[in-house]
Amino acid sequence: MPVTFYSSEDPGAPQFVYSGSSGSYKIGIIEILDAILVNGYSGKTGLGWTKVMTSAVAGSDRTVYRNQSAYESDCHLLAESSPTNGGCFKMQIADVVSTPEDYSGYSQVINTYKWLQMDGCWR
Repeated sequence: MPVTFYSSEDPGAPQFVYSGSSGSYKIGIIEILDAILVNGYSGKTGLGWTKVMTSAVAGSDRTVYRNQSAYESDCHLLAESSPTNGGCFKMQIADVVSTPEDYSGYSQVINTYKWLQMDGCWR
């Protein structure tokens, strides 16, 4: 199976957007995940995931993606960016998702912070 490498340096790749007078990044992780997992960009295809739902809670940007696993039931990825929280975004895997706020069979949360502020690139 050929390997596809996705990089912020690819022509047409989605980018994090720098904004605000406080010098922080407005996190565009949802748009980047949409491009890599679902839609693709600049001739690169998405990885076959489906964007299942986004949060209906005001002020929330939680998004749920699903991939059909060849080994077990579907795998769900919950993603949430928090531009007001030091440029953080969170990701978590869950087995069963009713809403972006209601899920079970989940893994530990992955929080990322400072690497975005170093150069604004993703790899």
